[in-house]
Amino acid sequence: MVCSSNAGDIVVYWGQGESEGTLKETCNSGLYKIVNIAFLAKFGAWWRRSLLRCAAPQCPFPDQHQNGAVSTGLFDFVWVQFYNNGPCQFESTDPTKFQKSWNQWVLSIRSRKIYVGLPASPSPATPVSGFVPTRTLITQVWGSNALG
Repeated sequence: MVCSSNAGDIVVYWGQGESEGTLKETCNSGLYKIVNIAFLAKFGAWWRRSLLRCAAPQCPFPDQHQNGAVSTGLFDFVWVQFYNNGPCQFESTDPTKFQKSWNQWVLSIRSRKIYVGLPASPSPATPVSGFVPTRTLITQVWGSNALG
């Protein structure tokens, strides 16, 4: 099934699984605008491109562990994890929690781009909550200048 989308850049969070292939294979696939490296020690010396500074805080604002760093404005982009966090993840019964959290991040963080970290499927291999249907996501975050 193929469908069109008004989404921003396609990004992958690489380095967490054994079956995802090498970093070089992922970068050379042409599928992703940005490859976010989960563990820097996993990629080899072949890498010569410049690295961007990014952070991946949890969605409750402010993030209790990364707020000091994220609030400096030194990051090229911030990849907020809007899942597995009841107070701010998307839930079909109360989508306002996600919307309020998104708005707070966008209005409070100085970053070139903010990426929305979400599960790609409503039924992933591991129990994850926070899946957002595509149309709902577009209506809640599309149009924000901070959207990556």
